[in-house]
Parts: sequence; C-alpha cells; structure tokens
Amino acid sequence: MQAILDDNCIALIPLRPIRRMKGFLKGINTDVARETAFERKMADSIMLATARAYEATLWTQDADFAKVADVKYTAKHAES
Repeated sequence: MQAILDDNCIALIPLRPIRRMKGFLKGINTDVARETAFERKMADSIMLATARAYEATLWTQDADFAKVADVKYTAKHAES
C-alpha cells in the first residue's frame, strides 16, 4: 500500500491485489483511534481515523462512506 499526502489529502494506493495483502497492517501505529461511530470494516475505520488525525480529506469511491460528512465521496461510473 502506498500512501500519498498532497494538499491535506491522503491517497492510499494498493500496490498488489487486496486479497494478497492479508496482514499488511501488522505493526500499524495504534495511537490513532479506530473510528467506532459507525459499523465499518477495520481498514475503512483505520483510513477514516488516520485522515481525521492528520486533518486530511479522505477521498473515496467506496459507497460505505457516501453519507459521512467529512469524506469526499464520488460514485463509481458504470463501465460500458
């Protein structure tokens, strides 16, 4: 996973298929509180909590974030 910080935004880019990344969070900084206000997957919670901790904007096409006020959600375009 590559993290890019640009103008107060964090982009997380997988460098290999997500299914092959099991355990990639081993050793993560646990000082960042996990988002618990909503029932989220662990990775979603970590991304949201990290963005909030660094006062960055989380941009996503993940519909799970569609109604989260401080997340910039853009729906995926249907492939033709």
